[in-house]
Amino acid sequence: MPRLFLGPYAGSLAGRLGYRRAMIIADLGRMVLVALLAVILGPNTWPAIYVVTFLVTALESMFSPASTGLLPLLVNSPAERLAANAVLMQALALAGVIGSAIGGVVAGMGLITQLLIIQAATFGVSALSLWLVKSRTMPIEEGAPDEAEEAEEMKGGFVAGYKLIIRRPLLVFASLAMALPELASGAILVWIVPYSFHALHLGNGGVGYLFAALGIGALLGGVVAAVIGSAVRLDHLLAAGIICGGLALAVFGIWQVAAAAMLFLCLAGMAEAVEYAAYGTLLQQAIPQNLIGRVAGTIESFFFAMMLIGNLASGPVSSLIGLRASIAGLGLASSAVAIAAWLHLRAVTAGRPNALDLLRVPAFAAMPDSWREWAVRRMVREEFAPGAVLMRQGDDADRFYAITKGRAEVEVELDGSVETRRVGKGDFVGEIALLQNKPRTATVRAVEPMIAYALDRA
Repeated sequence: MPRLFLGPYAGSLAGRLGYRRAMIIADLGRMVLVALLAVILGPNTWPAIYVVTFLVTALESMFSPASTGLLPLLVNSPAERLAANAVLMQALALAGVIGSAIGGVVAGMGLITQLLIIQAATFGVSALSLWLVKSRTMPIEEGAPDEAEEAEEMKGGFVAGYKLIIRRPLLVFASLAMALPELASGAILVWIVPYSFHALHLGNGGVGYLFAALGIGALLGGVVAAVIGSAVRLDHLLAAGIICGGLALAVFGIWQVAAAAMLFLCLAGMAEAVEYAAYGTLLQQAIPQNLIGRVAGTIESFFFAMMLIGNLASGPVSSLIGLRASIAGLGLASSAVAIAAWLHLRAVTAGRPNALDLLRVPAFAAMPDSWREWAVRRMVREEFAPGAVLMRQGDDADRFYAITKGRAEVEVELDGSVETRRVGKGDFVGEIALLQNKPRTATVRAVEPMIAYALDRA
């Protein structure tokens, strides 16, 4: 329940505390609570165990979004974020594989109390590691500009995180595209056991093999994301990860051969790692640094809700249409929804400049990613007939234009002579309006029907 309802609040609290401090507090709190759980564990203490477990999960709901917010402060440049997110996915996958192995051995020996003590110790080691980590100080300019919308975004409340998401098409795309894969993750946790027994005839050992295949895939996926991610746009990488993962899951459900099942589940795990690395990087680039925790907590609550729905619906769905059809159908549906969400993103942002385009403009090159996203959201589409004047030399400079269709002529009059040049799709004019309060240095006139996106300085 804490992960379902407390995500936006916990993420917002992490932002206020500072991401590193929030993670240390969460680790120390969980260390104490899990150690307490080892002390009180017994057949007659289940009410107290539920309370402690609730508190541990509540602290976890603060730790996860805080880690998403801290990561950009640990790398030297935005270009390193994807690689860092990929490494984080590998670390989580490795921890899951090793933790499951240790937990299985120790629990099998009946040493539950000792297992809890080991878990408490890991939280202590994590807190110490975070205390030793030195992050960059969050610069003020990495927050959004101080306008009415940004001031509203800074406010708390359960819906504040959703408002931040809705205003950013890339995050809407990520949330919609990842909804069904998260639902599938919840369902697979239930389906993998009967699938191992009844479809693959591998028994209990097969369940372990299949989860191991998922873990190995996640480890490999981190490498794939780091290697190819720098050459692929994040929305393309996210969509590709979800589509490939859905197709791999569909083949896993259809092809009831043990070796093939493990191979395609490994591919699904690989695709999921690529998906999460791309999603984390996209979120960190689209949101002001001080608001990353709130948005991450909000989206994680949404994803957890989808996993819970998948978990609850897995039994009725598989009873209705069969286990194989359920797995294959959900995999294909995940791919189809990802394609639809990506096409919707393309339609919504068609012709509009993106944050990467603005990197070519000196006025934007040194700005944080969140400021470029802010500028893109505020650009207004304008159409110009042939001969229309966008700006005139000597007039006040108050507007910047990004040309997305057609061509214009730039005239610069200097010492009695006139110099001209042509600009077209992908070019920018009027940058001086963003830098200095001074008159225009050129006249720009459309020479054919033209579409441009304008950004006011005010």
